[in-house]
Amino acid sequence: MEEVETFVAKGREQAETRINALNAEAENLWARLAKVEAASARWKAFATALDAPAVPVLGVEKAGDVVPGEPVLSPAAAPEPK
Repeated sequence: MEEVETFVAKGREQAETRINALNAEAENLWARLAKVEAASARWKAFATALDAPAVPVLGVEKAGDVVPGEPVLSPAAAPEPK
């Protein structure tokens, strides 16, 4: 009878070890999945922003017209004509 009890005890120990290892792996995979989903959301937002129509900036015809150090006004921030 002692052999059976030893066999069962070893089986339980092995099962517990495997379960703990699998739980640790699952936690790592969930953490990794969260990071991948966050990165995917950022890239989707970036792709959406690239597909959005460009908003013209008041008084700027091309990128070379922007003078460093001077404020650039968007149409919403432009002063009302008098």
